[in-house]
Amino acid sequence: MTGLVSALSMFILGAIIMLVSRKVFLSYFSPMGAYGFIWALLLGLFFLRIISYPPLSFETKAAIFGSYFFLIIGSLMVPLARYRVDQNAYAKDNKCFIEWQPLRRLTLFLSILSLLGAIEVFWEVYKIFGIEGMTLGESRYELMSNEININIVWGILFSFVFPTSVLSGVLFANGEWRYYPLYIPLFAALIWSLAYTGRGTLLMVILSYLVGYFLIDKVLSRRRSLNPKKLLITGLAITVFFAVSSYIYNGRGGLYYATFLEEHYSNYPINPWLFAYYRYFTGPFAALDYFINNFDGNYAWGTSILYPLFHQLENLGLIKLAFKQGINMPAVEVPIKINVFTYLRAIYTDFGLPGTIIVPLVLGFISSSLYLKYLRIPSVSKLLVLSYFYVLFLTSPYEYMLFQPTTWFSLFITLLFIRVIERRGYVSKPIHNSSQLQYPRPIE
Repeated sequence: MTGLVSALSMFILGAIIMLVSRKVFLSYFSPMGAYGFIWALLLGLFFLRIISYPPLSFETKAAIFGSYFFLIIGSLMVPLARYRVDQNAYAKDNKCFIEWQPLRRLTLFLSILSLLGAIEVFWEVYKIFGIEGMTLGESRYELMSNEININIVWGILFSFVFPTSVLSGVLFANGEWRYYPLYIPLFAALIWSLAYTGRGTLLMVILSYLVGYFLIDKVLSRRRSLNPKKLLITGLAITVFFAVSSYIYNGRGGLYYATFLEEHYSNYPINPWLFAYYRYFTGPFAALDYFINNFDGNYAWGTSILYPLFHQLENLGLIKLAFKQGINMPAVEVPIKINVFTYLRAIYTDFGLPGTIIVPLVLGFISSSLYLKYLRIPSVSKLLVLSYFYVLFLTSPYEYMLFQPTTWFSLFITLLFIRVIERRGYVSKPIHNSSQLQYPRPIE
């Protein structure tokens, strides 16, 4: 009963945060609303304890709820957030700030690069393991432990799949769903996911599509009615994710989950496939608790959160890291095996409990500031950076998308391309003049 009450409390809290987001930002799906919703939803599911996770320690609860509320506070600290955003401050039904042809060309070029990277990695893995080894997940463990030497160039090329997914979502919102190159990033992510037998990359790509669609639709149209195109795109994305996840589940973890259920839940009719998803989305909270309770107190002082930067400095011989930071930590049994620890693991590794308050506070402030600036004077470069905040927030309960140096690199290079185009007047032009811009009015 206690677990059910806790779960309902989290669901209600998530709904309240989204209502506050609607009141302040005129959108349920502001960065604050997205973060508040996903954490409340998954924590609520965690507290249902379909898996008998150990109770969270006081310090873990302080880290989780401290980060949650201080990100909300940071969002509401934005000066403009003291006022209700006037609907007239949005870009109206106006597409003049984008010239679509240059954007199509850039998206096509970078999508092909990501596809080439994915195909090469898949081919290298296939030559070593064959289809059977890839299906059983053998390739994943070899790749994650760097026992297979794959040229980093291919990983860099593939990393463009994230910005191109956002740009493809933008073009989808313009009604170009029949422009088939827009599906290249999704196809590249599918190939990569089959090589790594992992779901995280595919999920982030699908979210990038949806976020790009949402953000550009927010400023191109004031219509908020249900659109069949939106339903089609969302349904297709969800179908692809679950289809690939099912393949990966059956090959890599199906036997493990079935055995675990037989040993621990033989008296309960739990579907192994649904059980695997419950573990995937809620297990990181229990793993974070294990990590915090067993932390040795040696703080990394920023080298964990900004690992890609410090890793490159180490490669150049400028610094020496005290320890190697990995994307995947060794699995812990809580009681089921989990090897991801939420994005709070990186923050706690660097600064301990105070960091789980300060870093989310800063993230909330920056993301909401950028969101409001984007609504007033939209641009593709702002949209791209903002979309990374969205994907970071939406995946933060079970991933930390910025561990990979290539993720930062592809964002930086794509922004350079877009800025060059913007400076030539192709992709982004302020759509407001002084007479059109209406500042928010205070909340009544």
